[in-house]
Order: sequence, then C-alpha cells, then structure tokens
Amino acid sequence: MKKLFILLPLMFLLTSCVGLFGNRLDTPTNIRYNNEYLVWDAVDGATFYLVLMGGETYVALENRLSTFNIESGNYRVRIQASTGSITSRFSGTYRLNLEREFDHPKNFRYKDDILIWTDVDPESGYIIDFLHVIDGDQFIITDACTQGTCYFDLTTADIEENRVYEVRIASAYEKEAGALDLGLDFRTSLFTSPITIHTYFDVMSTVMITAPLIIDSDMEIDFPSNYTIRHVFYNNEYVDRSKFSFSGSTLIVRESFVERLNYGENTIILITAVGRIDLVITKIPS
Repeated sequence: MKKLFILLPLMFLLTSCVGLFGNRLDTPTNIRYNNEYLVWDAVDGATFYLVLMGGETYVALENRLSTFNIESGNYRVRIQASTGSITSRFSGTYRLNLEREFDHPKNFRYKDDILIWTDVDPESGYIIDFLHVIDGDQFIITDACTQGTCYFDLTTADIEENRVYEVRIASAYEKEAGALDLGLDFRTSLFTSPITIHTYFDVMSTVMITAPLIIDSDMEIDFPSNYTIRHVFYNNEYVDRSKFSFSGSTLIVRESFVERLNYGENTIILITAVGRIDLVITKIPS
C-alpha cells in the first residue's frame, strides 16, 4: 500500500502536466510584413489570434492583421493562436518598423452626413476622391481638422445631392522640384479603402413599425408600387444584401438583422426611386 501511495501523486502530476502543457495549439511562426499587412503562418485548429503590439491587443480572425490604421513607428509584436478555450504559447518577438514616406489618413468613417478621419498633419492637406462620378470630383481640404480629428460636411460641399457615392481619402504632399509630371498637382499617400455614402439629406417620409424583441422569421414590408428600393443604410453604414433583400417595392429584413437591433427605435434609411424614406423599427417586449 505504501508504494501505491507514492505512485498516485506522481501519476497525478504527470496527468496535470499534460493538461497544462500538452493540450496546446502550435505557436504562430514565420511572422512577416507585406504591404500594410502583418502576416504569419496559419495554425491548425485556431479560430482567432491575439496580436500584442504597441501596448494594444488586436484580435485577428485570420492569419493576418491590417496595419493601415496603426500609426507609423517601431513596434514589438507577439502573436498567440486560440480557439477560445485552447491557446498556443505567444510567438517570439517580431520587430515591426512602420515607416511610410507619406503617412495616410487613419480611421476614415462616415457619420450623420459628415466624413471623419484622424489627422496625420500632411503638408498640403487631404484629397477627398468621389469615385464613379462623371467629372471625377475631388476636393482638396486644407483647413478641416481640430484637436487631431478632421471633418468634411457633405451637406455644405459642392457635390450633387440625391446620389450614392463611393468615397476615399489620401494625404497630399507638395510635388518635388524636377519630379516627373504625371498630371498630378501633389504627391499622395495611399488612399483609404472606399466607403459607400449617400447625399439624400431630405427625408421624403417616415414609416414606423414595431417588432418584438425575439422574432422567429424574416420581416416583409410592402411599400407603394413606385417606391422601388435601391439601397439601404443603417447606423451610418451601407448594408449589404445578406441582411436585406428587396424586389421592387417589397423589403425583406432578415431575422438575424432584426434580432441585433437595439431595444427601442432603430432608423434604417431606404434610398428609393422617389427619394429617401426613413424606416423606424421599434423593438418592444414580446
């Protein structure tokens, strides 16, 4: 019995060690930097990665992380693979030097008819580029920033109203003397990825409906026959067809989208053939 008493703690210790150290994902390896992306080899079984960088923790759902909105500078990077319950050890430290000849705007977004971005203080301002416009509208902005944030009010801009646009922005810098003339007045940074916006400022009508907090099917809403629905915006973002579908003047709101709406009023902007309609869905207790 004495030998058995001695072996049991030893077996327990070995089992514990397997639980602590054997049940791990592989450690991320081959970290590299390529064209504004931090990249590493995928880890089998991982569902996401934690990236420690510059005192911040970023979550990546694939084996890469965009550095586009991260300030220029020198960083130490460590990466951990995870399933939520099982993790890898953190990788060794990767030294990342984000040096850009022309720093680009960060955190470009759209809110309540205003374009907003983080100021990087370029010497010649910013170029706002409206894509898919016949005249190729561009605006040079030199005095739009305050306390590190820049603003461009679409309601006062000299741009056609009642349109849907894709818009992007870049920093502008003076052209060097003797530089090759490519028809550009400035040298520019990288452009941001375009975002979709609209200039339908006037609300033609407002439609109010209610929905229970918990639903079990899609919502189908019929409008007059001339209200052909073309685009949908919610929470200052363009909504893709995975959340809505429309056939003529009938709008189908997906069950999964309605479930994510907040309790109370939620305003959805519909761009139709006759103008802007605000659809207000009010979530109420079942």
